[in-house]
Amino acid sequence: MLAFVSNPSYDPNPFISGISFKDYDALREDLDQPLYNRALQGTYPPGSTIKPFEGLGGIHYGLRDWNSTIYDPGYFSLPGDSHRFRDWKRGGHGTVDLKKSIQMSVDTYYYKLAYEMGIQRLHDWMVRFGFGDKTGIDLPNEKSGIMPSPKWKKDTYDKDWLPGETISVSIGQGYFLATPLQIANATAMTASKGKHITPHLLKSSDGAAEVKIIDKPDGKIDYNGQPSDWLRMHDAMESVVENGTGRGIYTPRYRIAGKTGTAQVKSIAQGKRYDKSAIDKRHWDHAWFNGFAPVEDPQIALAVLVENGGGGSTTAAPIGRALFDYWMLQRKTDPVLPPSADELKVIKRQKAFEKALKDALREKEAKALAEQEAAEAQAAAATSE
Repeated sequence: MLAFVSNPSYDPNPFISGISFKDYDALREDLDQPLYNRALQGTYPPGSTIKPFEGLGGIHYGLRDWNSTIYDPGYFSLPGDSHRFRDWKRGGHGTVDLKKSIQMSVDTYYYKLAYEMGIQRLHDWMVRFGFGDKTGIDLPNEKSGIMPSPKWKKDTYDKDWLPGETISVSIGQGYFLATPLQIANATAMTASKGKHITPHLLKSSDGAAEVKIIDKPDGKIDYNGQPSDWLRMHDAMESVVENGTGRGIYTPRYRIAGKTGTAQVKSIAQGKRYDKSAIDKRHWDHAWFNGFAPVEDPQIALAVLVENGGGGSTTAAPIGRALFDYWMLQRKTDPVLPPSADELKVIKRQKAFEKALKDALREKEAKALAEQEAAEAQAAAATSE
């Protein structure tokens, strides 16, 4: 792991000397949950980030090849059912092959593929990329997310699986939940052409005791297609950035493969359109981006999630581009280094000042609330008299 970030964060130093009840309560009661490690424990609908992995599953099961096409009118209906599962693009994308389905993130392609595949086979394929299980990173309290199956639903809800639920899962919605770490790791496995990877934190050790460094893949994904399919998926993901949904982060300086994703938080009624202005900010869509670089010799894979950030292409992808830029262009000539002793003093003074301001504001709000409650109680007593 090169970077493992969860925002908003918090200062862990007060926990060493003994954090006050007041400060700990403030962290616990913060609506933005700074104590929550989103990268490790946050489980979210993965949205369209999963389409490259799922698309390879279509080849694995012999349901698709790179030349197979479907026609997308902008929706899909299950046989004998009038309900329309809508594509994100009204009017649809027309004729779509696997590469275009990745490039333009065509929902209808995956609705049809998952319907043909069935939820059990979809489940059995996606778990090979680590979904529904812990990655095995060297950290406690990792969440496993949910890669649903008929058995999972029966065990969890004592209900049978419904055909429409497969369609929702096919675009990373419904019961499907994943951590940012799982998405990053599945992307790394795709970049490594199907090698199975367990993420680790330790890069090197120079202590007296010998420590085994694990820095290589530990297996290979069982796949029935051709080895070249992984490279063709790299090409499809590169087309996302060159002229697809992620074209806003294209750069001619190095080659990026990526996938944008937008995960719905609040369900939208049949026939209605998503209207961000009419929804509370905490119910806005989650923004995703996953990818790797450089395409010809992958060195870094990543996943970016912005909670309630809106569109993946406009919010999460630019953050991914900034991370890629650092690794590819800045790291060797102008690396980010830990602060010096003098810089640390400035940082500590700034943090102390910010804490004092926060404490003063908190005390002012508490005093105002107490005065308001006292006034209301006095008014209530006068009324009763």
